[in-house]
Amino acid sequence: MEGCHSLRGLSFNGNMPENWRRFKHLFAICLMASGNKMKSSEVKVAILMNAAGEEAAEVFNTFNISAEERKVFDKVIHQFEKFTTPKKIVAVEFEFGFAAQEP
Repeated sequence: MEGCHSLRGLSFNGNMPENWRRFKHLFAICLMASGNKMKSSEVKVAILMNAAGEEAAEVFNTFNISAEERKVFDKVIHQFEKFTTPKKIVAVEFEFGFAAQEP
């Protein structure tokens, strides 16, 4: 992008939430510096995918969203947020078959 250095792409190795946070921050700076912040949503998605790299494009193709939603910048960002945020496991304990015997 004109006005900022090229991004290294989004890394899917290691700490994905942190990698996404850093990439998103640097991408926002590049959008502003290059004068692309006010471009259409569809253009910003194209710039994002170009900056994020080939592996991110593969991930983008797996998102379960409509063709129209793929052109909406905020929806695409939300999908990457969901993809890079680890799922939380909630442990629940039950006592099955518990019965008190009478003497």
